[in-house]
Amino acid sequence: MTLQAARHGSPSINFGTMCFPSGQMQKRIQAGQEDEFGIKAINAPMGTGGQAYCLTHAPNAEAVRKSHEAAGGPPPDEVVEVQSLV
Repeated sequence: MTLQAARHGSPSINFGTMCFPSGQMQKRIQAGQEDEFGIKAINAPMGTGGQAYCLTHAPNAEAVRKSHEAAGGPPPDEVVEVQSLV
């Protein structure tokens, strides 16, 4: 497993309501369970410019993309492996 960050950068999309309806993401983070793609949600910080970052433990970037697609959310603009957290 690697730490992966998916970036969503469209300022025209309200990620707070589109991606996280009814606290769905918060519940998923708190549950700490992997989905069918092996993705475990860690955190989902929101930027001031409308961007969102989905931080996950994941097998690889492709699994992150598939998990986003299956969840019905917007696809990430990019997925990068995180080397370290400060």
